[in-house]
Amino acid sequence: MPGSIDFDAEALLGSLNIVELSQINYAGTQALKRLGYELTQDLSKYMEATFRDPVPFTLASPKYDPNGLQVAINISKQGDKGQDPARYLYPVSTDDTTGAKPAYTTRFTKALRKRGIVDDSYYAVPWLDGRAVPTNSYGNVPASFYQQVLAGLARQGVAGARGTRQSGYQFFSIPDRRIGPNIRGGRALERQPGIYRVKGRQLDFLFGYARRPPIVRTSFDFNGFVRRRSAEIFPTLLRQELDKALK
Repeated sequence: MPGSIDFDAEALLGSLNIVELSQINYAGTQALKRLGYELTQDLSKYMEATFRDPVPFTLASPKYDPNGLQVAINISKQGDKGQDPARYLYPVSTDDTTGAKPAYTTRFTKALRKRGIVDDSYYAVPWLDGRAVPTNSYGNVPASFYQQVLAGLARQGVAGARGTRQSGYQFFSIPDRRIGPNIRGGRALERQPGIYRVKGRQLDFLFGYARRPPIVRTSFDFNGFVRRRSAEIFPTLLRQELDKALK
């Protein structure tokens, strides 16, 4: 989420006398540190107002890095196995475009591809309209459920549709590139492509397969927000730090 903002002290504060000029670099350094902190707090609030039930990990992702008369504001690139906020927030950011962008390819979809279950043209989408897929308090599918499904598919037999037992359930994928067409009783299963779970007579549809990346609306104007908020608060911060330096 690139971008830069330049500030001119005299443009913000008016003409400076010799004494003020002697302290402006120090005051600017201190003011930029405060600006970085304030922006990270304000960005978290902006995220909370923009996104539906954002998780604490996302809200804590704005970071700042002061370096003299510069301060870098960014979204964290630290995350488990590439699932970092900078990466998964990029599709909903207005960087590069406004309107809509392809969604971030999830770790679950990447795992299905890596295991050879589907090719790179498939995108797994949880079926949340049913009761079989659990969600947490933030409306997200828990990581443990994804792992359960992957474990259930890991040793899927040649029969394909019979799946592998996990906690009394059997799981299967349509299609499954490891075994070819799913066959039961000599007939191809005429079902919607996706991942299913079976227990007795109960058949649950867990994930559908999209053949194009899901599209998400761009709603997170990181650069615009930082520019607007910086223009609002930095002049006051700079004046406060210059006054303190002159005491």
